[in-house]
Amino acid sequence: MKIIDAHCHLDRQELYSDLDRVIAEARETGVAFMVTAAVEPDRWIFTRDLARGLDCVAFTIGMHPWIAAPLTGNETDTLAGAREFGAVAIGEIGLDRMIRTPSLEAQIPVFEQQLAIARDAGLPVVLHVRRAYGEMYRSLKRVGVPQAGGYIHNFTGSAETARDFLRFGLSFSMGGVLTYGRTAKRDAVVRLLYPGRLLLETDAPDILPRPFRGVPNRPAYIVQALAAAAEILGVDKETVAENTAKNAARILGLSL
Repeated sequence: MKIIDAHCHLDRQELYSDLDRVIAEARETGVAFMVTAAVEPDRWIFTRDLARGLDCVAFTIGMHPWIAAPLTGNETDTLAGAREFGAVAIGEIGLDRMIRTPSLEAQIPVFEQQLAIARDAGLPVVLHVRRAYGEMYRSLKRVGVPQAGGYIHNFTGSAETARDFLRFGLSFSMGGVLTYGRTAKRDAVVRLLYPGRLLLETDAPDILPRPFRGVPNRPAYIVQALAAAAEILGVDKETVAENTAKNAARILGLSL
């Protein structure tokens, strides 16, 4: 069984301080790739160097909405050359109404600039969106979505919202929230997206799945999300792992 953790943060101290064991545990549970996101410019080179030489780690680069600020010339150039830099996508980038600063109005131009860079570079995007689906939809409509596509990570919207974004050819990644108990809303989303548009992630070290408590999330714990998705779908875990991994590999250009 091969699983792809489509979104995590291996550069965070909680994981990086124990990286060898974090990776070994993930591989033992069937994780073929971990896609680690460098979400601020001063972590881009660090993350590239972290991934270098690890055949099970791919990385993305972008400016997270929580730190959204006008891109410098060097940052713009690095994003424009992200493929040559070694990144498999631009992200995570997006919009977040649940924070006060930067304001949503300040986030939008930074997001749209990065979206345009990804579009022109032919790279997929990894999107962060919280309570800003309307603004995100309008930005995607204004700027366009890269031909390579992309996915909304940690998707928590409804099936109706998912249908809106499926029109852009996007996919959707889900993780720990799948383990927080069955709901009609979540079940409907998973069934809508599977098999062709669903990815699995951990967002480690965040969004710890149940039954774990009081520890950092780890890529190995993706098996909890996998089991929850399989239960919702009534499909065996091996088949769900195969299909979600194929979706991630297709978008990001990974070889399983």
